[in-house]
Amino acid sequence: MLSCTHLVLYVRDVSVTHDFYVRYLRCLERRYAPEEDFLSVAVGDFILNFYGSKLYEPLEKGYSQGVAHVGLELPTRRDVHLFFKRLGDRQPFGSGRRPLRSVADLAASQRPGPYRFYVKDPDGYTLELHSWEGGRRLAEAVR
Repeated sequence: MLSCTHLVLYVRDVSVTHDFYVRYLRCLERRYAPEEDFLSVAVGDFILNFYGSKLYEPLEKGYSQGVAHVGLELPTRRDVHLFFKRLGDRQPFGSGRRPLRSVADLAASQRPGPYRFYVKDPDGYTLELHSWEGGRRLAEAVR
């Protein structure tokens, strides 16, 4: 079963965003790193991540409406492989936008965190399909 786990948004000023989401909305602060221009908050079980101006990549870099990507979680790595094969004609890519041409490329591209790959939807939004199978979810580590 596929579920939506997080959304990554670009913002002008991470400190202002932090103040709004943590102080005013009282979202649970998961990680705040002003020196990295990064904020992560929990809204129930859903995660909102914010990248500030140091990390902002404008629309000409391939992002639609300021959304970096939408995270879609799958139960197992096998499910990630099945979706990878199903979406292969949509030119999946790994971190750093490196093209992935096979499941072997997918396995070799992994960094710390979930087992994942990225693909663009028909409107240009980037989707991250991932599984935490065999890994520890950050949300669980914070609790």
